[in-house]
Amino acid sequence: MSRDSNDPSVSKPLRWLVNWSLGICALAVLGRGVFLTLTLPDPTSGIALLGAGLVLALASTIERFSKFKGLGIEAELKAVEQKLDRAEEILGQIQRLSVLVNRNAIRQAAEGGRWNAGLTHDELHRLVGEVRAQLKDVGTPPSEVAIALAPWADVVLWDWAVKIMEPWLAATRQKAHELWTEASALNHQGAPHELANAKRQESDETRQKPLAEFEALHTVSRDQLESGLLTVLDRFPNYPGEAETVRAELRAWAQELAHLRTHHDLLTPSKWFKFLAPQQ
Repeated sequence: MSRDSNDPSVSKPLRWLVNWSLGICALAVLGRGVFLTLTLPDPTSGIALLGAGLVLALASTIERFSKFKGLGIEAELKAVEQKLDRAEEILGQIQRLSVLVNRNAIRQAAEGGRWNAGLTHDELHRLVGEVRAQLKDVGTPPSEVAIALAPWADVVLWDWAVKIMEPWLAATRQKAHELWTEASALNHQGAPHELANAKRQESDETRQKPLAEFEALHTVSRDQLESGLLTVLDRFPNYPGEAETVRAELRAWAQELAHLRTHHDLLTPSKWFKFLAPQQ
C-alpha cells in the first residue's frame, strides 16, 4: 500500500470503504449460513459460514483498532494495512469454503432421490481431502478436524466390515437355503407338517441370528469393531473355513485400520478403493 500518512483525506474514505466492504460480505455470508443451517439435514456447513460471517462483522469495525490522523492524532496506517491483509486472507478462505459447501449442496439437491446417486469412495476421499485442507487453513484444531471427519471414517470402516464378512455371511445364507430346501422336500414326501416347519424355523434362525449379531456392530466404536467381528465368528462356529478367511483378512488390514482410526485418513487409498468397489 502506498498512501501518504500525512494526508488527512486518506483515512476517512479508506475507513468507510473497508467497513462497508466487510459489512456487505458479512451480511452475505451470514445470510447464506442461515439458509444452509435451516435447509440442509446436516447444519455443520451453515454453522461454519455463520462463524465466518461473525468474523467479518467484527472485522468491519476495524477503526476501533487503528487511529487515523485527525484533530492532531497521528495516523497508524501500517496497522490498517495489516488488518486489511488479514481480512483479505480470511475472505479468500471463506470464499474457498463457500465454493466447497455450495458445490456439494447443489450436488445433493440435483441428485437427491436418484438411483445410485451417492458419491463413490474415491469421490468421498477427494471431498474429505478438500474439507481437511480448508479446515486447516482457517486454523481449526486437529481435534475438531477429527470430529468433522469422523462420520466419513465410520462409513468407510463399516463398508469395509461388510465386505470382509461377506464370505462368512454367504455361508450362512447357503446353509439356510439348504435347510429350506429340505423343508420343501419333506412337504413333497408327505412328512408331518411339524417336521417341515421345524426345518423352516431352523433355516430362519441360521440366517437371521448371525446377521443380527453382525449388524449390531454398526453401533460400536471404531476401536471395538475388529474385536466385535471376531466375537461374532466365535459365537457361530459352524463355518470354520469362511471364518479363517475373515481372520486372515483382519490381520492383513491391521495397519490400514490403525491409520484410519488414528489419522482419519486412508494409508493406501488405491487399496481401499479397489476393495470397496462394487462388483460388476
